[in-house]
Amino acid sequence: MNDWETNPDWQTLPKPCVGDIIHLKKNVSFKEYLVKAIVNAVDDDQITAIVKAVFIWSTGEWFTVSEMNNLVGKEISFRQEHIHDVKKKR
Repeated sequence: MNDWETNPDWQTLPKPCVGDIIHLKKNVSFKEYLVKAIVNAVDDDQITAIVKAVFIWSTGEWFTVSEMNNLVGKEISFRQEHIHDVKKKR
């Protein structure tokens, strides 16, 4: 499952580092999901992270049913242009 939605404004976001929380957007069966993950590796063109939670994009409600929730705890890979938000580690 690596067909994340591209963020047209991705270049305005800070570059993610290991430990940062990132937000990805996924559209499945006409529903939009917010995937929150913690970055565990950053290479030149590829970022990997562990999914911590899945939410409904429009409401921010925690999503607990469907194949999307099977992502929690899994390692995912994506490119920087797929990131919709970066929460820097403190």
